[in-house]
Amino acid sequence: MSKLTLQKLEPHFLQRRYHVVTSNYIFEAIERCIGETAERIEKEESEKRDRYDRNEHQIFASEKSTLDPC
Repeated sequence: MSKLTLQKLEPHFLQRRYHVVTSNYIFEAIERCIGETAERIEKEESEKRDRYDRNEHQIFASEKSTLDPC
């Protein structure tokens, strides 16, 4: 049985390291995609909820229409 040496192990380590880096990239891409989708859905649902909330109203008044006591 031959001895294991650093020269024999190094290619295996480098190959495994490449696979780990690649798999991490894939998981990061999936996580980013899920996060973007969740933010988009949350924003859409928030807009729908605000649009149909009977207790929420936006009132706009120009500066000319405000009362000036002086």
